[in-house]
Amino acid sequence: MPSNTLGAGSSLFVAALLVSSVAAANFCRDQNDFNPSAIATGSTTCSALSSYLLGKVSGSPSTWSAVSCSQVWSTSWQDGGSGSEIKSVAEHLWAFGTACCGSAYKTQLGTTCYGCANVGGAGLTVDVMGWYSAAGSTTWQVASPGAGIKTGAGTGLGPGSFCAVTPTGTYDQTNQAGVTCNIASWTNKKHGDASTDAAYSTCGKCTVLISKTTPSTYSTCDAYCAAQQGGLVCAGAWDEILDSCQKKLVDGSSPLTCASTYTHSHSDIMCQCCPASGCPIGTVISDADAAAFSTGLIIVFVVVPILIIVCIILICVCCCGAACYGCAKAAEQPAPAPAAAVGAPQQQVTMTTPAAAPPPPPSQV
Repeated sequence: MPSNTLGAGSSLFVAALLVSSVAAANFCRDQNDFNPSAIATGSTTCSALSSYLLGKVSGSPSTWSAVSCSQVWSTSWQDGGSGSEIKSVAEHLWAFGTACCGSAYKTQLGTTCYGCANVGGAGLTVDVMGWYSAAGSTTWQVASPGAGIKTGAGTGLGPGSFCAVTPTGTYDQTNQAGVTCNIASWTNKKHGDASTDAAYSTCGKCTVLISKTTPSTYSTCDAYCAAQQGGLVCAGAWDEILDSCQKKLVDGSSPLTCASTYTHSHSDIMCQCCPASGCPIGTVISDADAAAFSTGLIIVFVVVPILIIVCIILICVCCCGAACYGCAKAAEQPAPAPAAAVGAPQQQVTMTTPAAAPPPPPSQV
């Protein structure tokens, strides 16, 4: 969740926006729900907050009506540079949507990303985050993976409607060496450590959402991975959005590394923990940790073969050079007369210079 203040730098930015004559549409899905003069946080009004967030959305849209569901969830930034809090549009809408629009669901955050479906049966759980409304109700609440509604009312969903806002999927957890990431056996998973709860915290190939503050020894992904499955190697770390598998990416990559101790009012983090023999095929790793993790494999399968090839070339060059030198020395010596075979007639060889080729005929017009 974002902190309760935008910070000094952000306040100056908001003040500049207030002076600007360019007005942006607000972030409520129904424009009539917007309360522009309401205080969102500190001394920042909802009007200023709406303009501030629109200026952060990737793609630089000029109005909130041009902002897509994916942009709401994918836009993250750092106001203070490396090491500062990683903020997101989605978390701001969740935190301040009630003050500005009446509820978080009434903001752009309530836009359906992956369709809705009717759900039924008491205690039903879902694998992804989404919006849930009980049958006969007009109130929507955010439902976390594994069940329960975020307000804590109940441990499962009864009959009603569920609209997913994050994608779901299954992942191959076995790498090329045949080693499997057994996430069900991993500890400290965000949405429960029971084997039946593993899917709720599984965010990709060998990637899991954990609560990193309990125990404190898991304050980094390096420490967490080393404690799982006999000792795994961290290959990536990401901050999460609203207890889901949505990653906070700044300029396309995670600001966090496997050694990051991230404490900016967040208690959860995503870690990719792979066997020493490598991550499953198809795993996308775009962070600096990926390079560090694969260094051993690169040395074995790339650097060593290149060195062998270079050595072979040098040997060939040296040998060929020696051979050429021997040939040159031999050319300086008069050639010995060929010995005639016993009883064989002498054969005289005459070297002739080939005649020059005749000039080409003139071209005909």
